[in-house]
Amino acid sequence: HYTCGINPKMGGISKSILLLTQGLNIYGIKSSTVSLGNTKTNLKLWAKHFAFLKKYSLRVYLTLSPFENPYGIGWNFGLSKKTAVGILSSDVLILHQIYSLSTVIGYFHAQKFRKPYILFPHGSLSIYHERDSRIIKKIAKIFIINRILREANGFIVTSELERSDLTDSMRNRSIVIQIGRAHV
Repeated sequence: HYTCGINPKMGGISKSILLLTQGLNIYGIKSSTVSLGNTKTNLKLWAKHFAFLKKYSLRVYLTLSPFENPYGIGWNFGLSKKTAVGILSSDVLILHQIYSLSTVIGYFHAQKFRKPYILFPHGSLSIYHERDSRIIKKIAKIFIINRILREANGFIVTSELERSDLTDSMRNRSIVIQIGRAHV
């Protein structure tokens, strides 16, 4: 799992990593987590969850950022050497969100180590989110994001509604995995 900082205020990404890691473990599938751009405050707030990930994951790699950001800024280039061992033993990489440094780093690792990767956009490809920071996203798409989307081996979405926001090409490579359960 490649993700931006684990932020308690943005529960979707971190909760899905926790649930996927636990669920995969039931089937004997181990996973590693690479989380970039964490603040010391977020690490303290999520201490029990990191302990949980370490229990179910092979490895948990974290980087610190001096400021809170939703983009995973705070990459440590020394981390590449540490994560290489985990990547080489992985069958597939899951890149969480789309417009984050962690997605770009995960993509470069997938290319370097010739590993398939799956994108878990967490709504970042929805029509609503595509309107936010439109110019920045358009520039990012031109330089790297379109290639990441085009070359992805698959997409994980949490609902049919999220799936309907994908292009036909992405929808054909997607699967719906519901995270959690709504109670009425």
